[in-house]
Order: sequence, then structure tokens, then C-alpha cells
Amino acid sequence: FQGIGGGPGPIGVHEMAERLIASGQFEGPAPRQHLSQNVEHSPIHNAWQAKRDRLIADDFPPHDVEVYSDYLMNKGPAYAQVGGVHDILKGSNGQTYAVERSDAVSARTLFESIEGIDIMTPGAVALASLQQALASGEIKHDAVTVLNISGGGVERLKRNHATTVIEPWLRVTKENGVAMILESIEQD
Repeated sequence: FQGIGGGPGPIGVHEMAERLIASGQFEGPAPRQHLSQNVEHSPIHNAWQAKRDRLIADDFPPHDVEVYSDYLMNKGPAYAQVGGVHDILKGSNGQTYAVERSDAVSARTLFESIEGIDIMTPGAVALASLQQALASGEIKHDAVTVLNISGGGVERLKRNHATTVIEPWLRVTKENGVAMILESIEQD
């Protein structure tokens, strides 16, 4: 179970599993992928549930949206490419989930109360999708699963240590990104 934005995380997991199986170190098949997105921005979930091998404009929200986990937003995920998210979902008999903010917040609170450490928002979305899968019967309560929490302890770090936000030296926009980068390099 993993939150997904662009796709490199689950693609890497699937490729590594296939390599380990091919090497004889483990038996197959590759693990089933369970991928989670914010309900407000869930192009991969929308395409997979519609049984499409490519993304279409309607998979994306028509306007900017506020989401629980901005780490999971990507306007160009690696879905249709050979070896991309569609292929790994198909190859692993995978499933996708769209998670409501309230469910992610509840999952985060549960994790923190049990484990004693704060987690980042992608992990909360992934945990909420695991809860969805258990509730719906998509997976059994005794199933062996791996949950990618993908980071934690940030709030504790902020409480215990002084932190400073570093401003980026360059901000680029989609419209003039290349020109801005070249101009900045020429000035240096």
C-alpha cells in the first residue's frame, strides 16, 4: 500500500520484485500493488477504475484543487508508458483507492497514537486506503501486507529543533521555465 503521485515509487517496487524473482532469490508472483490518491486529484485511480490504459483530460480536476497530501499531486504521472503504472497494476492484479481528507486525518491520528510518531501525509493516505481495503474485503485481515509510510517525525523535529525554511534560488513556471533557467545560468 502506497500513496502515488507520479508513479516512480510503485514502479520501482514492482521492478525490484521482478528482478528478485528472476534472480531466484524469491518466488513469484510480484506483490500486488495497492495505490492511493487524494479524492480531489486522482487521475490514476480514475483511469484504472475506468479500465483505461491511458489518462484522459477528464481524469484530472478541471481546476486547481486543495488536497490533503500535495506530495501525491502530479499533472503528468507515468501511467501509459511501457512499464508505467498501468502496466504494474495490470501485472500485479493491483488496485487503486481515492481517499477522503477526513479518512486520511483519522488514519494519521490512529498511527500516531499507536506508534508514537507523526507521519507525513502520503503515509496517512496509504494507511486510509489499507483501512478501505480491509473494510471492503479487498484484502483479508490475515493478509501479509507492506505499508509504505514514506516519512515521519517531521513535527517532532520541528518541536525539538529550530528549523529554517530555505527560499529557492529560482522559481520557474511552466510557461517560461526553460528560458528562466537558461537566463539564470548565464548570469552565474
